[in-house]
Amino acid sequence: MGAHFLPPMTTNEEEPRNPDEQGKILSFNDALHRRRQSKTSVPSSVSQGPLFNFHRIPPFVRSLLSAILLINIPLLALADENAIFWTFYHFGFIPGAYTGSLDPQWPWFSFAFAPFTHMVLHGSWLHLIINTVMALAFGTLVERSWGSYRAALMFVLSGLAGVVLFALLNPDSTMPLIGASGGLSGWFGASLVLLHAQGRLGSWRSDSPWPIILFWAGLMTVVAFLSGELIAWQAHLGGFFAGALCAMRWRVD
Repeated sequence: MGAHFLPPMTTNEEEPRNPDEQGKILSFNDALHRRRQSKTSVPSSVSQGPLFNFHRIPPFVRSLLSAILLINIPLLALADENAIFWTFYHFGFIPGAYTGSLDPQWPWFSFAFAPFTHMVLHGSWLHLIINTVMALAFGTLVERSWGSYRAALMFVLSGLAGVVLFALLNPDSTMPLIGASGGLSGWFGASLVLLHAQGRLGSWRSDSPWPIILFWAGLMTVVAFLSGELIAWQAHLGGFFAGALCAMRWRVD
């Protein structure tokens, strides 16, 4: 005997049921075909956020996260301690290498690329996860507001601003600075400026975004101090101000 069953009830009122089909027992294949049609009839406007829908992540954020994950997951999961130290030492940013405090001296490629390559390196799984979530949240908002080119430029400029402030306040440091936090802090600063301009910050209704910028800058610095020396608050602060200034300078498309 063949298997038969009644088709699932539907609440879609836009497709009237054929009177001749009411009460009809469908074969398994007919019922399965109808069920598939009912699933594909769900309005396409219902979509998930970028965290659960990879193709909806803006292009630069998607490329940046892909590079960060492809570099750091094998490094943290497979590399031994010596390999990790070598990578951080040669591709993290070390202020003392530029002031003569680092001995032995860096190779030429570290001098040239470390201000940029430090942005994709991360020191732990927690560091990697936090920055991934921040990139999805603030990077998506910034890129959808200013476009891919300016989102990328803002990230790089903010990361470099973080490097500059870190080096100015720690000129003789021989500890590598790693992480995307400078660029991500820039995206955060830009997001605050944008949300303020749109009137979406609740009680922060002043004509200027500077009160909330200074408030968050102070809060970030205090939290970093309380968290210990492993958090480079100087890089966060430099990137944050750079992103906020870019947002105040650029008009939203």
